[in-house]
Amino acid sequence: MPQRFPSVYRQVFRRYPALGEALLTRWARYNETRERIFALEEEGKAHVFAPERMPVDNGTRDLRRLAAAHRMGLSQSRRELPAMCEFLGVKQA
Repeated sequence: MPQRFPSVYRQVFRRYPALGEALLTRWARYNETRERIFALEEEGKAHVFAPERMPVDNGTRDLRRLAAAHRMGLSQSRRELPAMCEFLGVKQA
């Protein structure tokens, strides 16, 4: 999502204009990259492992919530391991 106040970024980073522009366009680059990755998966050229549900954000500091999110990811990885092994052409131990 575009930043609400781009002029603030440009002002704060006026000595580093490339950094300001990179921050302002980060969302677009993220979305483009995400689309490319999922297109590669559809073509059979990649296996994407992404969380089914993300109960925390990058500012979460609650250890119980973080531990619960970790357990969810571990459980999902165990369920998806056969598909990952098949994609890679390796036998599951």
